[in-house]
Formats: sequence, C-alpha cells, structure tokens
Amino acid sequence: MPTEAGEQSHNVTLSKPFSPLFKEIMTCYSLETEPGVVATCNDLVLCQYQEHDYYICNPYTSQWFALPPPQADEFVAVGFLCDFDSGAYRCKVVGITAETKQEDNFRLKVEIFSSKTGEWKNSIVSFTQEIDVDDINGIGCSYNGMLYWGTADNFSFGFDPFMINSRSEYADTIDHYNGRIIEFKDAAETSCNIDCVGVCGGRLRFIGEFDTDSYTIPVWELQEEQDKRAVDRSGKVFLKCRRYSVEREMCLLAKRRYLRRSPIWRVFDPNDEDILYIRPKRGYAYKCNIGTGEWSRLPDNNHIWWNVRDYLFPLTAQPWWPTPVPS
Repeated sequence: MPTEAGEQSHNVTLSKPFSPLFKEIMTCYSLETEPGVVATCNDLVLCQYQEHDYYICNPYTSQWFALPPPQADEFVAVGFLCDFDSGAYRCKVVGITAETKQEDNFRLKVEIFSSKTGEWKNSIVSFTQEIDVDDINGIGCSYNGMLYWGTADNFSFGFDPFMINSRSEYADTIDHYNGRIIEFKDAAETSCNIDCVGVCGGRLRFIGEFDTDSYTIPVWELQEEQDKRAVDRSGKVFLKCRRYSVEREMCLLAKRRYLRRSPIWRVFDPNDEDILYIRPKRGYAYKCNIGTGEWSRLPDNNHIWWNVRDYLFPLTAQPWWPTPVPS
C-alpha cells in the first residue's frame, strides 16, 4: 500500500530550486512565461522558451547562459551533455532536425551547439539502420560522454557529440559522427513503449510498460563495462531484460492510465538505484521502490521536475563543487 512521502531523504533535495532562477531569466529577457526544462546533465539544466531560445542553467548557483538561436526552425528531439576535459568544462546541445538516407547508410541531420565555439553547426550522424524521426522520443539522456534517445520501435540510438569521425570536403566542413544502436532482448514479448529513464550506479537504464498480469516492470541496463567494449562507440549493443516486482495497486493505476491513453512518464532517481519516479500526464507524481515494491505519492515540493510536455527529469542532489555554466 502507498506510504507517506513528506520526509526528506539523505540523498534527495526536496526543494524548488528552479523558481527563483526562472524569475530572474524572465525578468532579464522579458519572457511572458517560464522556460520549460528539456534536458538535464548532472546539476545543469537545459531550458527552452518557445522555439529558439535556449538557456543552460545551474539552479543551485542561480547562474545561466543564453545560447544564440539555432538555424533550424524546430527540433524534433534535443539532448544536452556536459563533460570535463583538459581542466575545463565543455557543453554541447544537440538538436535533431531531419533525416536523410543514402544507399545503406542511414543518417540523421543534427545541429550542435558547442560552448567552446559559442556557435551552432550543422552535422550528420550515420547509423547502421533507419531511424524514423516521427518515432523518436524527444528527450535525450546523457551517459559516459554520449547522448541517447528512445524510439517507438523498441530500440534506442545515440552518439558521442565530442567524437568527430570525419569532415566533408565542402566549404561548410560539415562534421560527421558515427552512431550506436541499442536493441532490447525480449522487448517484443515483454513490452512496448520503452523509454530511456536515466543513469544511476554507473548504468544507463531503460524501462518498459507495467505488466498487469505479473505485476512487474521490465528494465534494461547498459553497464559501463559493456559500454567500454565498443571502442569506437558505434555499431550495435544488445541488452538483456530484468523484471522487478511492484505492488498490484501501482500496476492497476498504470493500466487505467494506458486505457485512457494518458502517458505515464518515468525516471530513475540518479542518487538511488531502487527509486523510480512515476507521473501520469494528468495527475500526481509517485515514488516507487523497485526493491521492496512499495510506492507513495510525492509532495508538491519535490526534486523531480517536468517540462511543459510533462516529461520527468532527474536533478542530481547539490554537489560539493557545482558545475559552472558556459561564459
């Protein structure tokens, strides 16, 4: 049965750090509404206002950096990655714009912002199979220097925006990247609608739909050892399924939402591998312990955030040394 969730955990910040920051950004740029969260990376947040205004923010330090507008009118999916290299932080924002296909080589057109140059640049990512942009989940997840997106076709894809494989011979010197495909074993038999739901304990995790027959949820994990075996960070990776038991009431709640065609957004706590956060598109957020199966409703002032599309985002508990925003 559900329990109360008003207490504060040792590894979770039950606060609302975005509100003061958003108010400052709204005042500084005369925004009519708050920007929406579209991605997180550690303690940094990527926010968006309308179509072309992006901000990299740190809610713990109340710092932000406004990106120049991209060239594309609209992105079908976005991702955000921050890395530490040669004594300095570097950030990249990736927007997926369209797809092109040439012979057996499937490509995605992307536009990438680099904090090093302060500019957006058109690039191409090549994959070993076709990716339909209409089936891409719009939220990217960062892991071990790569960005990943889920799809409606029960596979995930990603690439390393810091690893340029080649440049074109044309004057525009378009950067080319090689992408990776992640396929989920037993996905066809166990689940559909697989989402990339975050990183915890050194593992990138994916989750399927609740199984209302067995009262379980399927989870796939990309572990660091398996990730490192692919030296060029491309090709294909196959993940095995692991099932976790959850209480009957949580499965039935999920089933009712599915029948109403109301999506349920899910994300793992980056600080506790057993904690899964769940929020229907319309309704309250819940915390589910996949180790014990217990679940509870979250208080309104929780540390998990969702954007205007109701997608859940994890926010890492405040570190000892906050990550600086670009300057």
